Amino acid sequence: MLFNIVFTIVVGSLLHFTFDFFHQSLIVGLFSAVDESVWEHLKLAVMPMAFISFWQGWRRKQKPNNFWLSRAKAVYFAAFAIVVLFYGYTAVLGKNYLFLDIAIFIVSVVAAEIMASVVQKMRPFPKSCETASKIMILFAIFIFMYFTVYPPKSFLFKDPAVGGYGLETNQVCVAGDCDTSIILPPHYSIKAYSIEKVLDQSCVRNIDCKTPAEYLIQSPCPFVSLCLEGECTVICPDFLEP
Repeated sequence: MLFNIVFTIVVGSLLHFTFDFFHQSLIVGLFSAVDESVWEHLKLAVMPMAFISFWQGWRRKQKPNNFWLSRAKAVYFAAFAIVVLFYGYTAVLGKNYLFLDIAIFIVSVVAAEIMASVVQKMRPFPKSCETASKIMILFAIFIFMYFTVYPPKSFLFKDPAVGGYGLETNQVCVAGDCDTSIILPPHYSIKAYSIEKVLDQSCVRNIDCKTPAEYLIQSPCPFVSLCLEGECTVICPDFLEP
């Protein structure tokens, strides 16, 4: 139990930074937090706990009673506890605090592993419960990956910092070229835009273009630069009514 707790806390903490560390790789993003939404932060507990479950399930020839049931309960309980505790204290205090967020993460993981230990000491459940529990863990992994790429437009998935959802918080794509360095304010879309100026600079990808400072300091529009027809172009994204 202690190993599982330490592993989840350490690896989960690292997963908060791995997406940016690996240059916002999609593969890494499937397992890491890609934004500051509550949903993405649940990965910090769910992914390490799911990994350690399958690793131990593969390594152990003699598994404890109700092994997969205990692991499934731990994975889902940790996620549930983080959501309830986070929204509970922010409803009372009116805002979130980093040290409380960290404390909730640790408490939820510890409580989940204690629950798993208790379940393993109970009488054996039918084998069908073990099979179903393993499927439930795989389903949790799948649903977190899926909602990273296709997040619902719900408060649980919304990044409070920039108003985006999932990978779209970090990506701007034009003709298949995605530049993960561009972040647009809420309700602005790159799908429609007006051209402000074509720069005297050739390019291959969006990332080759830098927006001149004189545009960045202007307030009428969140100007960005894209690579259009091989030339860096300053554009003004359209504002979409919420």
